[in-house]
Parts: sequence; structure tokens; C-alpha cells
Amino acid sequence: MEAIVGRTDSASGADGAPAGAGPCAWPWPWPWPELMGRRPVLVAPAAPGRDVLAAEGWVDRGSFPAGGGGGDGPAPGWSAVLTGRRLTVRRPAGELWFDGPVAADREWRRRVRDHGALLLITGPFTGPFDLRAAAEADSLRLLTVQARAATDL
Repeated sequence: MEAIVGRTDSASGADGAPAGAGPCAWPWPWPWPELMGRRPVLVAPAAPGRDVLAAEGWVDRGSFPAGGGGGDGPAPGWSAVLTGRRLTVRRPAGELWFDGPVAADREWRRRVRDHGALLLITGPFTGPFDLRAAAEADSLRLLTVQARAATDL
């Protein structure tokens, strides 16, 4: 399946997917939004092109500060911009880590705006049903990134 994430040519719709495409046009596995307490989180199954490098600030669950505070704050150089329901996450050198729609409700989008940071969680899982097994195996990686909402919510 051709990855369509980040496509911006004239054949794409407002959210970057091909015009008229349904949700299945996006490559699997799809990330999903969560709230941990009042903190916005994007849970993103491992996927080709979503590099997870310790040198860029990724840590395992055991090294992440208790309470999910992100240590000294967001990882340097990372950024996330939420435009409507589309989220773009960039790595320190500016490369895309994720670019696509998220099935986020208004509450989650407001939390991104108000918190100014987004916790990314990734690992070897494909969906919510095998996330727990990845967590129990200490296979999850976490990163806090600076985030902002580019549109009114």
C-alpha cells in the first residue's frame, strides 16, 4: 500500500488524503488520541518512517518521569501543530514524523492548545488491544514535544 501521509498535491483533500477518500486511504497502523488525566497524548503504533531514536529524546517507560511530566519539558527541536483535525509532528531536523488526521474530539484539541505540549507514545503494537502487552514488555517509547493549535477550536 502506498503511504499517503503528508501528501499535499492537488489530488488531495483538505486533510491531505486523496480527494474523496475514506479513512482506509491512510496507511495502517493509525495513531489515536488519548487523554492521560488532562494531558493530551498521541498513541502511535510503530510504523516505517516513524524513527524512534534515543538521541532525539525518546525514552522507555521506566525512564519517563513519574506523572508524565516530561522531565525538563518538551524534547528540543520537535514540534507538533494541530490544524483542525490534522496533526503534523516534525523531528528536530524538520522531517515529518507524522502528518495526518487524528480522530480527536474538541476536548483533546483544546488540551493540546492549553497544555502546549503533546506526549507521543509508540512501540511494537498495532492497536489498542495489544498496547497493554507492549507496555508489560517494557517496549513502549515516550517523548514530549512542543505543540500548538493553529486554528480556533
